[in-house]
Amino acid sequence: MSLVLPLLLCAALGSEKVELRFAPAEGTKVRRTIVLDQALVMQELKSITPAGVQTSQDQIQITSKQTLRTLDEYRKVADGRPTLLQRRFDAVSWDGTFATGGLKEPIKGVSPLAGTSVVYTWIPEDSDYGKYYDAREAPEEELLFLGEDLELETLLPQLPVAPGDSWEVKPDALLPVLAPCGRLDLRLEAKRARTNLLRALRSGLSGNYGEYFGGESTGQCKATLAVVAGTADHPLAEIELEVTLENRVDQRALQQAQLSGPELANGFLCKSAPVTWNFEGKGKLVWDLHAHRAASLELQGTQKVKMEIELEVRGKPAMTQDMTLAGGLSFDWKIEELQGPSAPQGQK
Repeated sequence: MSLVLPLLLCAALGSEKVELRFAPAEGTKVRRTIVLDQALVMQELKSITPAGVQTSQDQIQITSKQTLRTLDEYRKVADGRPTLLQRRFDAVSWDGTFATGGLKEPIKGVSPLAGTSVVYTWIPEDSDYGKYYDAREAPEEELLFLGEDLELETLLPQLPVAPGDSWEVKPDALLPVLAPCGRLDLRLEAKRARTNLLRALRSGLSGNYGEYFGGESTGQCKATLAVVAGTADHPLAEIELEVTLENRVDQRALQQAQLSGPELANGFLCKSAPVTWNFEGKGKLVWDLHAHRAASLELQGTQKVKMEIELEVRGKPAMTQDMTLAGGLSFDWKIEELQGPSAPQGQK
């Protein structure tokens, strides 16, 4: 009976409706390691001026790996969200290569947030979080676009579901999934001066997909509870994801902000900067029904981005740079609950 009873309990869990909700115990410490791998190949690159259209024949490829490792302590939880949270940023890094003409150039990126700790306090009147550093500080402006949501509860259904049930997730609700912690400030450096390349990377090509949100999001995200696995004492819900997403956003303000002092002095003005980003992929979210939190997330797919930047120089006709890139991307979220004292910053 000692073996049969747990099997019967698992079978029952596998067919009955379950409630998927975020509600970890207060005091829980959770470490997340989120890795984004992507590769992009230039499909078209052209410059448009009154004199005509010039198309580049260069074979250009961008590859990158972005790592975000955090340690969260849920000090208070209510109404399906953390209301008091301490988050330690143990690692925020970016490593990539820019390849063209048979040459590869390494590019590295670091964030001022690495090694800091931020406390988030939910403010009901503002429906938002207040944020402040409680350890080593970074510039205050780093907090402006820093998001809180790493819980992945945006992918959950509103009602209990049984295996085989499906539900829809709104396209714009995928922001915290595809842009963990919002718009992370990555300071990119290349050995050779490539101003236009670094600007393009900061505009989303580096994998900072938060720059592709804030405009119009269309498409579909279908989630399906595939199975409830694990054990009777520790059941795990496996949720399959299918995503088709198109984001259109105006990056005019972002491009204008990236113009250098000499360019501004010479009268450079960004007149338009429309971006269209498409993503199509599949994944699996594992939800811990005992701890009431995400246990892991995997997401893979293909992306395509089209960027146009129209610049006007004082006294001269406008010129436009038009580029289209495509390739693959994958997200891997590893999530573990820590017992006892946590390791020093930067260590696992």
